Amino acid sequence: MSDIKLFRLVNGLATELRGDASDLEKPLQTLIENNLEPLLGIRFLASEYFTGKIHNGRIDSLGLDENSCPVILEYKRSIAESVINQGLYYLAWLMDHQAEPINARGVRNTGHWGTGDSELPITEDKDLDAVNALIQQAYEGRAI
Repeated sequence: MSDIKLFRLVNGLATELRGDASDLEKPLQTLIENNLEPLLGIRFLASEYFTGKIHNGRIDSLGLDENSCPVILEYKRSIAESVINQGLYYLAWLMDHQAEPINARGVRNTGHWGTGDSELPITEDKDLDAVNALIQQAYEGRAI
């Protein structure tokens, strides 16, 4: 079982689509990435994401779940590939990039200056780094 297998479902019957893994791997990855939200409820972030100089690897597909937690998708041609080692590698990478939580406060029912329903306190320069992604999303009009 060394090749990725794809099937076409018609009237409840599965028919295998022929091809080899090299022909199917990238199109399958693209198909999944383009449909992560409806298929798995994952917001797509990046394809072939470089993990930096320390870890020096890449993540096939990177996204965020409904709780804004990172989701890593890895595509394998066979089970024989070292899934456990790669899982430990990703765990180390996630632990190195774990941010301190930002204690947001709901202000919907309080008098406040500004717009929106949440307040993110910024008391130190390091807080700006933590909320920068949220500021960018709001500026671009994307949901946070």
